[in-house]
Amino acid sequence: MEQAEFFQNRDTAAANQRARLTDWTWECANVMELTGTVAELFPQIPVFSRHPFRAGGEETRYKDEIRRDPVKISDEPIPVATVSRSYSLIQHRDVLASVFRALKILRIDISGLESSLLLSEYGERDRATALAHGETTLQRL
Repeated sequence: MEQAEFFQNRDTAAANQRARLTDWTWECANVMELTGTVAELFPQIPVFSRHPFRAGGEETRYKDEIRRDPVKISDEPIPVATVSRSYSLIQHRDVLASVFRALKILRIDISGLESSLLLSEYGERDRATALAHGETTLQRL
């Protein structure tokens, strides 16, 4: 990831914007920044599915394809990677939901915290941060 130093400071000019294309890249992919509360951003995290990888009409024995599921009803699934059959697909939403549940057990509700979500062009990479009450810098979730 390039220009990582920008992730440490909140972009005050972008605070009122809900989504913007950044100058940053992740392994050559454009990066989109979405802002809002944790609850507002959660549905924006893409979901991925695993499918057999096909080459020349035949299914390979060793590889699977990871696709980003449609974000809008008019979208089509987008292939984002080929992986080995032993690869474990863990949804970004599941990770955030686990953090949310663990904090809720401790009686800490992060759903209303102002947050920033950085997504690579196809959503296969992300970074979530949240502004905790009384803090002036975003903390990575």
